[in-house]
Order: sequence, then structure tokens, then C-alpha cells
Amino acid sequence: MENISNFLQNHTLLYSSTAGVVEDIQAILAKLPFRTAYYEGRDVMTALYFPLLMFGIASNILNIVVYTKTGVRDNITVSFLALSISDRLYLVLLSPHLTVDALEHLVQYRMGRAIKWLVDYRILRYPFYWYAFTFYETSILINVYISVVRCACVAIPFTVKSMFQYGGQSLLLLRFSSLILLYAFPCL
Repeated sequence: MENISNFLQNHTLLYSSTAGVVEDIQAILAKLPFRTAYYEGRDVMTALYFPLLMFGIASNILNIVVYTKTGVRDNITVSFLALSISDRLYLVLLSPHLTVDALEHLVQYRMGRAIKWLVDYRILRYPFYWYAFTFYETSILINVYISVVRCACVAIPFTVKSMFQYGGQSLLLLRFSSLILLYAFPCL
């Protein structure tokens, strides 16, 4: 019982000043091994943000150009074109969030300096984030559709062409997009 009262007494003294609490908690967390691994992982990911982002945007633009030049005549080409458009919009809309996140990590956590933003950084960071994830979820639905079509090609090879036709498939992809936008509408 004496140990418990000692523990409570020490911790009430520790939490009596709020500035001391934050510093003490940060000092404790800084000594933990997962915290060090987290920051080292963030260093690697921050260095990879922009090259991967630019590669993804450029490759999706290249895919869009190739699919439109070859002609959009069958359902798989339409699916891959819609997937490229959706992925590109996801990456473009996610780039402000990643940029602010990378700057915040490098300057505030690694250099130890406070960033003096002209506007609140959350204005740059969060509005596009939710729009980006609507396109991310659309890409997931398109991937599921492509998987179902390919599975049907193996399971029922002679009836697939009549089941998944070009016109109906384009409407289905538009329904996917509108469904996701309606689902995310309260957040938008």
C-alpha cells in the first residue's frame, strides 16, 4: 500500500505543471526504441515521397495517353483508363498533404525549428486529403471490378463477353464514382 501512495504522490507532482508534463512525456517517449525507429522510418519515407509521387503521376499520365490513343473499345481498356484517371487524381490531390507533412517532419522534428506558416498549415493539408481518398476508394472498386471480370474469364470463358459489355461497363464505372462521392459527401 505504501508503494501505491508513493507512486500517486510522485505522479501528482509530475502532472502539477502542464509544461513539465509535455516535456517529461516527450523525454520518456524519445528514449523508447519504437520512437527512434519511427523517426528513422519517417526520414526514409520523407525522402521517397516526391520521387514516388512524381513517378506515379507521370506513369498514370502515360497510361492515360496510351489507352486513349489505342482506342477505348473493350471493357478492360475502359477499366484501366478509369483506374489510371482515378489513381492520378488521388496522387495529385494527396500531394499538398504529403508536401506539408514532409516539411513539417524535416523542419520541426529533425531540425528543431518552428515553421512560421503564412496561413494555418491545416488549410493546406486536410481539405484535399478527403477528396483524394474518395478517388482512392474509387480505385479500389475499379480493381475489384477488374478482378471479377478476370475471374469470370476463367470460370465462364464463353459467356464473359456477353456479360461484361462496353456500354454497361462504362455506366458501372460512373456508378462506382458517384457512389463513392455520395458516400463521402458529408465529409466534402
